[in-house]
Amino acid sequence: MITKTRCRNLTPNETLPKPGKEFAEILIAWLTSGAPAVVLDEDEQDALERLQLRVRDGLPNIGLSEGHPRVVERMREQYGTTEIARLAREQLVDLDRYINSVADRHSQKQGSHIKAAS
Repeated sequence: MITKTRCRNLTPNETLPKPGKEFAEILIAWLTSGAPAVVLDEDEQDALERLQLRVRDGLPNIGLSEGHPRVVERMREQYGTTEIARLAREQLVDLDRYINSVADRHSQKQGSHIKAAS
C-alpha cells in the first residue's frame, strides 16, 4: 500500500497487491527525472554552511527555532522541504532576508515602546 508519495504517477492510499515491472518503471522514471546534483567546490560549500548557520542562529533572535511549526510550514510551502540543510543557496538567502526583516520589525517595535515609556 502506498501511504504517502511525491511521485505524481502514484496515488496515496493505492494498494498494489503484486507490484512488478510497471511499478518499477514508474519509480525509475521518477527517480531519474530530476536535475543533476550540484557539486560545490570547497569555498562554495563553506559559504553555504556559513549561510545555513546564519539562518539557524537568526531564528532564535525572532523567537523561533528550526522545528517551530511556523518555520516548518513556511519552508514546506515555499521551498518544498522542512530542513535547512536541504535548502539551495538562493532559498537560504531568501530565508535569511525574511529573518532579518522580522528581527528589524521587532527591534523597531521595542524601540518605539522604549520611547513611549520615557
